Amino acid sequence: APSQVVSLLSIPAVAHLSPNEVASICARTVASYCNTTAQNLDFIHLPMAIGSQLSVVDKSALLEIVNLYWRELIRPSEPHIRLPIRGYHRIKLLSLTGEVLDTQYSHIIVDEGHDIPTPMLQILDRSPQAVITLSDELQNLNGMAPVRSEVIRQRALAQSIRLGKQVEDVVNPLIQAHPGASKELFAGRADHCTNLQHYSGWQIPQRATTIIVADEFDLFAWFQRLSHAGASFRLARSTFKDFMIFAQDCIELYSNGTRPRHGLIFRYASWDALSQAMASNPSFEAIERMLHKGYSQADFETAVNRHMRSGGGEITLARVSDTKNMEFSSVYLSRDLLVLPAGHQHPDSRARLFSSLYTACTRAQHELIVPEGFADWISDAVK
Repeated sequence: APSQVVSLLSIPAVAHLSPNEVASICARTVASYCNTTAQNLDFIHLPMAIGSQLSVVDKSALLEIVNLYWRELIRPSEPHIRLPIRGYHRIKLLSLTGEVLDTQYSHIIVDEGHDIPTPMLQILDRSPQAVITLSDELQNLNGMAPVRSEVIRQRALAQSIRLGKQVEDVVNPLIQAHPGASKELFAGRADHCTNLQHYSGWQIPQRATTIIVADEFDLFAWFQRLSHAGASFRLARSTFKDFMIFAQDCIELYSNGTRPRHGLIFRYASWDALSQAMASNPSFEAIERMLHKGYSQADFETAVNRHMRSGGGEITLARVSDTKNMEFSSVYLSRDLLVLPAGHQHPDSRARLFSSLYTACTRAQHELIVPEGFADWISDAVK
């Protein structure tokens, strides 16, 4: 817990940040650093929202504390200092040492190679073993995927046995719009037809399908939309617990000003601060209107008990990240996936956008349902 870290390292307040908040920022900054090839911690690894609020002097003081946190994490100065160590800490430390993987192994095969952390790729590329990675950079949801060295032999597979050729005109513009290097055109080679359909407005699906949403706000908005329509639905297993915390945190923040626990919104100490940050999110606006009308924890619990089913609901709600490595007979793309993110000119931001759409579209087997004007929106986004 942050309070324990504060006690162990005697962490002070910095500017408007309390000691507990500084401790949380230390953990987040180190996590960001551990995803890069950087040798040292720097301002760029601080959370963007925090860095923009502080003066250069305050950021320097904060970075000194983060460096202390990292040093005590990898080489504690006292036996009683035991900070929580994660796998990505170990990988980053190994990448800084110049060590290689144990030579008792002759070959290494990595599936889902697009999700390999960059420091792990450093270790793999300098190790003596034959390393084979199977990856699709368009399924990396965190930005531009790390790539193997140019001296590595690479082969591209562009045919899908999950999807029919009917969706090629949807998937290929997403590949071409993605800022990554992979430009092999997609070819549907499934024996069956993948029926492509379009919907308008906020149409409620009338038959079994998986609705893939943009984020937790979109998930909450669809939860309320389906509840209001009296539809029976369920959440993907990996989504349920996380969503319950998120929804309850939104209601408590709005009603009582209680600081959120959920990682997406915990940095916002008031509803006004959250509202300002989410001004361009249409689903957030729908949730805010609902809460303004008096929606309460009791209303939420009633909706959960009445409309959500452990296995009987024909409609499933899932975030894009919940659907990776999965396939569904029918996929319905939420309209909120077609929203340009802030800073969409940046390659990482554009990569996240088009990877989300590509991943969502390629989960379908027999039916893909997209918002009207989908192809036009892609063309406009590219321009």
